Amino acid sequence: MAAKKTALNKHEVQPANLRWVCDISKLGFDCTDELESPTEFIGQERAVTAVQFGLGVERPGYNVFVTGLTGTGRMSAVEALLERVVEERIGANGVSEIQDICFVHNFAQPDHPDALILPVGGGRELCWLITGLRETLHREIKTAFSSDE
Repeated sequence: MAAKKTALNKHEVQPANLRWVCDISKLGFDCTDELESPTEFIGQERAVTAVQFGLGVERPGYNVFVTGLTGTGRMSAVEALLERVVEERIGANGVSEIQDICFVHNFAQPDHPDALILPVGGGRELCWLITGLRETLHREIKTAFSSDE
């Protein structure tokens, strides 16, 4: 028994060596607010390549779907890639601005929404107008059906 115990002892890890402790004095900053955001997405080469491929496909009905755990930065990564693509397309085409594309319900073909091409910011304005219209209709319809007329 004693021979087996000594053979195992050579693999024994001391409690002090079970955990690595970072020497914060070697980091070179006091707070992460001092750091600049990285310009590339570390460790996500395959995902970046897939999104770049998807953004390069300029065909009707082709969409990019991104999934992942909450808080992993996927939204920031896609936004940064979109900004790059927009800048490249503006430079290549000599176009001075990008347009908003809003998909709205197609009553004739519900599985194929209609695309509205709007000037920059038009999508946000359309959303605001539709929200106002919905609230007005809700109020007015409620009033109309609660009266005796």
